[in-house]
Amino acid sequence: MNWTEYQNAAERTVPSSQGRSSRLSNFALGLCGEAGEAGELVKKHLFHGAELDVERLRKELGDVLWYVATLATTAGLQLEDVAAGNIEKLRARYPDGFTAAASAARMDEAAPQPAPKATDERPTWDLVIEAARRLYLLNGAPELRSAAGEKVIERMRARDRAGREKYGTPHQAGNGRDHHRDLLEEVLDGACYATAAAVIDDEALRSLYSYVQQQLLHCALLLEAGGSWRDVRRG
Repeated sequence: MNWTEYQNAAERTVPSSQGRSSRLSNFALGLCGEAGEAGELVKKHLFHGAELDVERLRKELGDVLWYVATLATTAGLQLEDVAAGNIEKLRARYPDGFTAAASAARMDEAAPQPAPKATDERPTWDLVIEAARRLYLLNGAPELRSAAGEKVIERMRARDRAGREKYGTPHQAGNGRDHHRDLLEEVLDGACYATAAAVIDDEALRSLYSYVQQQLLHCALLLEAGGSWRDVRRG
């Protein structure tokens, strides 16, 4: 029996009087209930000392499959497509097979960030520019402060303008986005760009890009460590 044959056969035992809303609620809740019964058998085996009733487990899994099939039919999905899509997703996620490291590093299902909203906080780029001016006054040769420093600040202003044009509001703290996640992802992107830029014949620039890459990778480590960042620094 293939997926399509099973799905059609399962539909034969669905009450014809049920509407779509009733079907969705019935099958979704039934799926949870049958999965719970299968889990209960395993729990009793592992924690209560009972023999694993494989035949009953087979029947409970069959009930789970029935609810999966009827729920898919109600939603207009084909079980064959559901199964194939699941395998395709897993192959993309774990091309070399499952490993704990690959699972921990997986980011492909992170919830999308919302568009920023306006708040009462000062625009972030204003604060960054102020911090940059203080930093450049305390560090670097005078020619760097007057030339490169002003170029950096002008790039900040351009980024600010681009953000306001795209989102209709300046970047501000508390704008509804996860700032820590944004920061970590941008740092990782920066490390990637620095690595690519380092593939260059100019030895001085190659050394510069490699240094930036190392600093960004260290920043990523600190950000990932979160509350344990002091231990990372000491290490």
